[in-house]
Amino acid sequence: MLTGGDPSSGDQPVKRVQKNPRAEIVSIGEELLGEGLRGGNAEYLAGRLSRLGFRVRVKTTVGDDLDEIGAVLTRAVEKMDCVIATGGLGPTGDDQTLEAVTLAFQAPLRHSESIYRRLLGKRQGGRPVMARALRRQSRIPDGFVPLPNPHGTAPGLIRKGKEGILVLLPGVPQEMKGIFEASVHSRLARSFPALRPNRSRVLKIVGVPEPRIDRLAIQAFRAEGQGIPTVLAGCGCVEVHLGQKGRAATRRIEIRMRGKLGIAVYGVDDDTLAEVVGRLLRQGRQSLAVAESCTGGMLGEMITSVPGASRYFFGGVIAYGKRAKLEMLTIREDDLRRHGAVSSRLAAAMAKQSRLRFSASLGLGITGIAGPGGGSRRHPLGEVFIGLSWKEGARAVRYRFRGAREPIRRRACVAALDLVRRRLILHPGKG
Repeated sequence: MLTGGDPSSGDQPVKRVQKNPRAEIVSIGEELLGEGLRGGNAEYLAGRLSRLGFRVRVKTTVGDDLDEIGAVLTRAVEKMDCVIATGGLGPTGDDQTLEAVTLAFQAPLRHSESIYRRLLGKRQGGRPVMARALRRQSRIPDGFVPLPNPHGTAPGLIRKGKEGILVLLPGVPQEMKGIFEASVHSRLARSFPALRPNRSRVLKIVGVPEPRIDRLAIQAFRAEGQGIPTVLAGCGCVEVHLGQKGRAATRRIEIRMRGKLGIAVYGVDDDTLAEVVGRLLRQGRQSLAVAESCTGGMLGEMITSVPGASRYFFGGVIAYGKRAKLEMLTIREDDLRRHGAVSSRLAAAMAKQSRLRFSASLGLGITGIAGPGGGSRRHPLGEVFIGLSWKEGARAVRYRFRGAREPIRRRACVAALDLVRRRLILHPGKG
């Protein structure tokens, strides 16, 4: 159990000092237990903790059950030096993390008037319902230090005991990342002064199944007499941690992996697919526009998450329904009736019309069935067509993604960006 320590600061070194302390990540939320859903928060935290020098030994997912959350957290803090839990800090009845912590660690909840006033200022007071929700989020378990939330209302919480640290963060990715970067990262570095940052070389891959990459990585590591590779997958992209940067064995493993995977390697280390595509567009003096149906704006959000995207991204249309396709993209009604809303013809036409509408070098069009309903024998759930248009022509590719609605949409966006990336590499300067 976490006991002792000065809860007012959370910055003194913990007594159990190790060069590579053990960490566990706990993801809380009933929705995370559904089919096809991945813990994006856990992947992010695992990467950040590993780079700090922690050994992430366990990832646990637990539903919104008071007793189960308490049991998981109790076991984790008894075995690990650092435990970070995400989720369950919201204002609704199914957000059970605070209550679970109260029971598991005998840490009564206390109202913080200063936090409540600050949250009211963020939301500018107003409705009684909002005030009640904010009051619920202003409760702090005894012995925990609140961490400000730069992107939301629910504060993060940290408590240090004689044996280690427990951190509670919101489940909303933007809020979780904001608190971690602003408050948690520096506290962990000060609390574990013996940490040795892990500067691992990471290879980023897209469009190749994870099992094949895993096999190639195992072969490359064995050839160099290394241990077991770390392979992480998420919604169409896979990363392989090759080993310590600068080591000769790491360089040889990378050369071997690149030789096998070729153009499927899209970047290294902190590269994102959207950043790489943006870089290629700028280098080739090309521009991009999109038309989205089943992804509903997700592709545009990915592209514009990169600072400076306005230099190459000219705009997008969310043509979700039939009328939007007819009026905003000027798709011919006869073509829509003949080929259907989910077809290669429509994807190519959407790509072309987005390119023309925004006077861009390249246009993307996405249409498909993300589910959970709408599938048929002819057009099964997860079928997505992605069109790519350029001045001299166009192409459309059919994909079949598996999983729940959100992963299907995200995989479709990743596939669309990869189509653009491969076009720009194989036909530089031609759009």
